[in-house]
Amino acid sequence: MPRDKAYKIIEEYYEVIVQLLTALIYSDGYKTLSHVALISYLAGNYKVLNERQIELIDRLRKFRHGTVYYGKKVSGEFLMNNESEIKDIIAILIKLIGDKIKEV
Repeated sequence: MPRDKAYKIIEEYYEVIVQLLTALIYSDGYKTLSHVALISYLAGNYKVLNERQIELIDRLRKFRHGTVYYGKKVSGEFLMNNESEIKDIIAILIKLIGDKIKEV
């Protein structure tokens, strides 16, 4: 995907995070369709991410909301400045879910 479509890349990264959070909450026996609730559940029940990382996920949520519902586009600068941290968050969540699966 071209880098001039940064808003689309950000949207896809966020979607990956949402799916991972959904898997996590399901593994704990809960279900929600609220993205805010997913982020809140992670922050309140798991200490694998720091406050800055949780805030980054919430910023991604807001960007996605603006893109999907209002056609707003996020600049490539945001992606350039945060892509590494977003990838780190995804890796941490994948490990967390993998560890939970091994427990079963």
